[in-house]
Amino acid sequence: MTKRVRIRTKANAADIRYRLLVRQIAMELGLKGYCRMNEDHQMEIEVEGRDQSVEEFLRFFHQERSHDNKSESISIEIFDDLKGYKKMDTDLA
Repeated sequence: MTKRVRIRTKANAADIRYRLLVRQIAMELGLKGYCRMNEDHQMEIEVEGRDQSVEEFLRFFHQERSHDNKSESISIEIFDDLKGYKKMDTDLA
């Protein structure tokens, strides 16, 4: 089974190293999608792939978030449909 998840948060949004880490972890898990700053200055992450890989990515995200002392809002949406991303992109060069 496969699924897609979209995460939006202000925590670590401007941290370039964190966005690169998110991309690296997603790629290691075989996920495709993107990680970027959106127009609301939030970090927006959308990944899709095998259920197990998506769940592992969410565990990573929550674990990293628990180390962050900020209590920023977070939005997580889970979808059954895939968008067919070909790779894991970021808004960083």
